[in-house]
Amino acid sequence: MHARILFGILALAPLTVAHAADLAAYDRPVRSSRVGLGPAETVPPQDKEVRCTYFPTFMVKEIDEREVGAAQLSLLPVAPGQPAAPCQEANLPGEQVIDPESWSGYFAGAKGDYAVFSAGDGVHGGLGFAVVRPPSAKILYSAVAKGGLRFDVADGGRTMLTFQAIHAGTCSVATKGAACANQVGREAGIAPPDVAVCKRSYAEAKRIDAREWCKYNHPENPGCAKTRLGKMSEWDDSPTVVSYPVEVSLTGSLARERPAGAATGCWPAE
Repeated sequence: MHARILFGILALAPLTVAHAADLAAYDRPVRSSRVGLGPAETVPPQDKEVRCTYFPTFMVKEIDEREVGAAQLSLLPVAPGQPAAPCQEANLPGEQVIDPESWSGYFAGAKGDYAVFSAGDGVHGGLGFAVVRPPSAKILYSAVAKGGLRFDVADGGRTMLTFQAIHAGTCSVATKGAACANQVGREAGIAPPDVAVCKRSYAEAKRIDAREWCKYNHPENPGCAKTRLGKMSEWDDSPTVVSYPVEVSLTGSLARERPAGAATGCWPAE
């Protein structure tokens, strides 16, 4: 499914809610630096680069070769009172590299003791993210979010992370009805999504897809979309995706997640 089609569905889905902020409220870095690494093999031409973002107690480094996801993501502790580490391609003593098998993407920002990395590409109308606690490069928590993240400091110094999580089921509410809705709810740990709302989202997905297909293939035919709709039963077999609010308590190197409400969106998977 094209991204523009999927986001059109999300904008129209009755259960979809707006977020308080489109971007996470990250800390302002002390400074940042970029170092060019020469041309990448891209069209149009782009330069590879190293990006370093400095915070009071750590530095985050990205080596961007203009592929999907940075070629390297790493963290380096910053000692109080010491000069900032140079921004360079070669790794420095003590630099911790995030295992590319566990996460690939880009640096999103930092909040307090935590650094957040976004995925290189979206999925099911959301974007994956991962949280680490520098200078460790171990992934502390990861999920797929629809919209922005919010961080708040709670009692006892805990950092509370809230967002709209996305869960992709393995069945279709459009074809299996309540049985699938119950299954998706159990998998996500929430109440079953509303079957009628889910089915309306599937129908809207088909309408949008038909209009887009006809726009690019048969713009001269005013009856194209209606004819196309009759040939799109494969949409009904697409697994059901739901969004729902989640709270994550971050304490040191521990992350505890809990669903914080019912489904806020329901739509077919990409």
